[in-house]
Amino acid sequence: MSAAEVRIQMPFPDELREFLAASDGAWIGVQLDDGVVIHRASPLVWPLDRIVAEHEDPPDDGRPAHVLVLANAGVDGVLFGHPIDALGRPGVDVVVWHPIEDVVTPFAASLRLYLEGWLTGRLTI
Repeated sequence: MSAAEVRIQMPFPDELREFLAASDGAWIGVQLDDGVVIHRASPLVWPLDRIVAEHEDPPDDGRPAHVLVLANAGVDGVLFGHPIDALGRPGVDVVVWHPIEDVVTPFAASLRLYLEGWLTGRLTI
């Protein structure tokens, strides 16, 4: 994990570091009407290598530089991540970037609440 933090020149929040040490990302599966299950239909948290790649060579999509992006919603370019303070440290809360409006808004108070919210349906976009 520390090698990834060195590569992007930023520490991860403790909760994200612990989550990625125990898993290589997380996805929501979807069952279609015909019963077919798509296991990795929507990412909740990208794998570590994707997070690093997104920050080493960020796409030119206008995303804010002050967000440590950790997942996309799969619709309209919406991204989730931890806000980065003026000293280059990510916070523990999770924000959402809406590219059409180019606004960053609070989404969940922590990574745990972000994951729980998606999995229980309490959080939606």
